[in-house]
Amino acid sequence: VRPDPPIVNELLIGAAVFPAGGLPALRRLLCISAQMGAARPAEPHYYLFAVGVRRRSQGRGFGGRLIAEGLKMAGAAAPAYLECSNPMNEPLYMRLGFERRSMLDLPAGAPPLSTMARAARAVA
Repeated sequence: VRPDPPIVNELLIGAAVFPAGGLPALRRLLCISAQMGAARPAEPHYYLFAVGVRRRSQGRGFGGRLIAEGLKMAGAAAPAYLECSNPMNEPLYMRLGFERRSMLDLPAGAPPLSTMARAARAVA
């Protein structure tokens, strides 16, 4: 959880995408990134950039505990925001107080991407 997504994250993703997919993949990434940026809240917020749990460890509460710890660090200081590319993960985020804001209309072949936000508040 960080106060804002640094441009460095996007540059690193672009550097990983380009060798694998060339210029077309980079164009798609830029299009998706622009839509994600336009959907972000204007007010200051903590942005949950990425969370991953190895497949063999999924369903055991690791992701939820990791996110809850990040939200504790953010505390009641500011709202939190994320994009969810796996609809199966939405119930986890909702249990942590996130609500779906919108679905992004991404280029063909991109995963579904919902935007979710959580009001500033303390985490138990």
